[in-house]
Amino acid sequence: METNRKYFIVHGQAACPFCVQALGVLEGKNINYIFSPLRGELLSEVKQRWNHKTVPIVVERDLHNAEYERLIGGCDDLQTYLNPEPVDGGASVLDNNRD
Repeated sequence: METNRKYFIVHGQAACPFCVQALGVLEGKNINYIFSPLRGELLSEVKQRWNHKTVPIVVERDLHNAEYERLIGGCDDLQTYLNPEPVDGGASVLDNNRD
């Protein structure tokens, strides 16, 4: 999959420091995202759907494939996903996601 087609949905709460940090990571890397602020029953439904108990809940999507969804996890998971330890000196998964 081409990396410039990827974007993220960040389900969370505006007052959550980990949600704010996840958004900052995406903004800092110039990666497209949608912030989905959730509360109450809707938040419970999203947590249950993704089997993730805390926020943020970061989901990767593809602009050209509406069926593609991949749970990344929380803020730490997002940072690890975007900045993996290169085994062979290679680049991060999304290093080419720039205009």
